[in-house]
Amino acid sequence: MKLFHFTKKEFALLAIRDQRLKVAQIDKLNDPFEFRPYLHPDENEIDMFNRFKQWVSERTGILCFSRKSDNPVQWAHYGDSHQGVALEFCVNDDNVCEVKYSCEPVRIDLKKGRQDGGFLDKDYGDILLELATTKWEQWQYENEVRVFCPFNECQKVDDLWYESFGANMTLVGIVIGYNCHLTDEVIKSNLPPNYQISVTRVELDFSSFKVVETQKYTIKDPGQAAKPSQNAQAT
Repeated sequence: MKLFHFTKKEFALLAIRDQRLKVAQIDKLNDPFEFRPYLHPDENEIDMFNRFKQWVSERTGILCFSRKSDNPVQWAHYGDSHQGVALEFCVNDDNVCEVKYSCEPVRIDLKKGRQDGGFLDKDYGDILLELATTKWEQWQYENEVRVFCPFNECQKVDDLWYESFGANMTLVGIVIGYNCHLTDEVIKSNLPPNYQISVTRVELDFSSFKVVETQKYTIKDPGQAAKPSQNAQAT
């Protein structure tokens, strides 16, 4: 599945160089309503949920992707006001969870799994999945999907978690924001040996509110010539 991850250009270059992507921690997501269900104003239920959220946040993170790279709002919010990039990945379909958009918070029953002895049972796993893949309907412009990353399978560097590129998540390209002045030479200098990626350059469309491709070509690691650029038809 082809997916895009928007970020600042300096973070993108680090991701390319180190072949890894920073994993978002659930308790540090940018939307405070993330992972926040509908709860009765019951002190015991709120306390139980807070413990559940902390338990999950200490063990699992997420990677956030979009299905498309042509939405100017995405570029404004996550692509550093069009000065950043969108990294293009090929991700194993089996690892991808669809984000659902709702007009109200998820209703859950935290007591449902108690009889099985804590937060490791299937009921809590289902609750985790529903909470982590439900967002308010106003976020649907993101066209988002997510990948769960257990921290025991990630790299930890300076209190941050990273998921390494590999067979399940392969970096295949980079889309350069229309206001981003990132050169091929800088990208090449951060490529690992014998690595190549596609580079897509974009502009603002004159007939719609979309970001459209103007060039797409392949570059390789230093010492190897880039393939000739070609014009891409605006869609």
